Amino acid sequence: MNKEYYIATAADKIFLPPSGDIYINGLAAEAMFYKGSLDKLGVEVDAIQIGPKYKSAPDQYTKTTMGDGQREVINAVVDEYFTRFTSGIAESRKKSVEDVKALIDGAPYNAKQAKELGLIDEAFYREQVDAELKTKLGYKDSDKLRVVRGGEYREIPSDSLGLNNGEKVAVIYASGAITSGRSSNGVLNGETVGSDTIVAAVNDAAKDPSVKAIVLRVDSGGGSAPGPAPPGRARGPGPKPGPPPGGGGGGGGGPPRRPPGGGERGGGAGPTITGSIGIFVLKPNIKGFSDGRRLSSTRCGNAGHLPGRRKWDAEESQDGSPDRQRLLRQLHPKGRQRPQQNQRGSQRSWRRPRLDRHAG
Repeated sequence: MNKEYYIATAADKIFLPPSGDIYINGLAAEAMFYKGSLDKLGVEVDAIQIGPKYKSAPDQYTKTTMGDGQREVINAVVDEYFTRFTSGIAESRKKSVEDVKALIDGAPYNAKQAKELGLIDEAFYREQVDAELKTKLGYKDSDKLRVVRGGEYREIPSDSLGLNNGEKVAVIYASGAITSGRSSNGVLNGETVGSDTIVAAVNDAAKDPSVKAIVLRVDSGGGSAPGPAPPGRARGPGPKPGPPPGGGGGGGGGPPRRPPGGGERGGGAGPTITGSIGIFVLKPNIKGFSDGRRLSSTRCGNAGHLPGRRKWDAEESQDGSPDRQRLLRQLHPKGRQRPQQNQRGSQRSWRRPRLDRHAG
């Protein structure tokens, strides 16, 4: 319950039921690799990678252990989150960061131990918490505690509070894997960001005279290479300022640093993870698995390019990839088009503090 406790530290007081436990065991990250299992099946995954050190998505199919680039990025991200985690707890509970780290090393704790160590304020059941609130708010013992639940609070029209008057800032959400076409949210594929949907939303906001700025909130792990191009070319009648704050992460083919419509700024919130542009293509070579099980014949030299009966040769592995990489780089704002851009990003993921230093 690292996340739950971290959020709880923003409150004035923290309560835990006497029968409860508190698990603040620190952070860990792991990666799964399937190459060993695929080898036993006679399946070899062929990968084309632009930026092979940090573009580690294909590694789960082509390697059996973490590469140096992936390990570097994961350690950097975990270290950054752990620093934020321990610093937040230390500030809220009036402790030093070193003391918090020692407490994490000794976790978990029951409610009695957590109170003695200063991690919670009281070991109370729910009715005891309600009684504490009634006393703090000046209720009588016979009064019923009045509460407003989140669902009820969200139903209050913002107009009734004097909001949504005057000029507006349009916030467009780009959450999920980036694809061409329309956005969707399905059981199998989850949430996707469709290029057509984003282009339409950006253009609609740009044409609205009451909208004075457009904010694109990106929370995507990447997606198809063609997907970011149409949003990157979205245009309204004129540029409207607004940074695209990352909501969780942006990587792969995603355009977290590219404000559509000629936007003036790019940026991210504190915990944002932003990945530089990189491209990969995978093709399973099932020749070892299928030999003796089926026959195939071709009528053209290129007919075997995609079917998984052989590896790509040197010429095939270069078809289209450099051009596509060059196209995506051109979608960056002019202020970030510099010769060392590829070396600086090098297809790795950046946390917000380092992202600011390297943004230029």
